[in-house]
Amino acid sequence: MRLKNRSLSSFLRDSAGVSAVEFALIAPLMITLYLGACELCNILLADRKVTNVTAATTDLVAQEMSISDLEMTDIFSASSAIMEPYDLSSLKIVVSSVVADAGGNTTVAWSDGFQANAHAAGSAFTLPPGLVSPGGSVIVTEVSYQYASPVQEIWPSGFNVHDTFYQKPRRTAQISRVS
Repeated sequence: MRLKNRSLSSFLRDSAGVSAVEFALIAPLMITLYLGACELCNILLADRKVTNVTAATTDLVAQEMSISDLEMTDIFSASSAIMEPYDLSSLKIVVSSVVADAGGNTTVAWSDGFQANAHAAGSAFTLPPGLVSPGGSVIVTEVSYQYASPVQEIWPSGFNVHDTFYQKPRRTAQISRVS
């Protein structure tokens, strides 16, 4: 019995392999935290890129006096290039010129979409209060992007990032749309 107690106590005092056991217990948690932090950084980067796409698109359109189909295609191409290296298949951009009548009612004068449905011309459009005065106009750019995680176990359905920018035309009261 004494020999049995001595071998049990020596087994309990033996510290060989403790580090390996601790590592085996902590490693999955540390790897999960690392992958989660990387994924969070990727989502934040996608959000910043969506904001940059929205600002650039709005700014490019607001600089024009009139805009054609070819110019809109070029603006959409330049703006979508900002999203690289992310997949562009879920990027949606809608640019609209919203005008206010003398009564302050706002409607869409024209609208274009990149991989998205544009707003119908003449349809009502709600703007934040005080953004446009009666008789004025504003360029509205709406961008959405569905971020798909490379690690589908973290966010299997993805993460939707969206942004909206408003800017008054720079060189004219209202930007006209030409074919």
